[in-house]
Amino acid sequence: MYQRILVPLDGSPLAEQVLPYVVRLGLSNGTPVTLLRAYSIPAAGLEDTSGMYLEQIMAAYLAEAEAYLKRVGDALGQAGLTISPVVREGEDA
Repeated sequence: MYQRILVPLDGSPLAEQVLPYVVRLGLSNGTPVTLLRAYSIPAAGLEDTSGMYLEQIMAAYLAEAEAYLKRVGDALGQAGLTISPVVREGEDA
């Protein structure tokens, strides 16, 4: 029926409320699930750094997003779903 289920997550409990429905739908159809997390660096306060620490900040945001999707993906994988985590830089909207 479905080829893939895309689940955008922002790390909030509100967004995670969809996960039980994803499990039910995914298992009933054997549909693989893609978990998507977008991240962006808040511009406020970064003007004065002249880019000195921007790479470290970007790496930290990326690492947090990957760790979050790993935790969620592991839980869904234990339920029997096939999970693909995807992290992208940019505005989540």
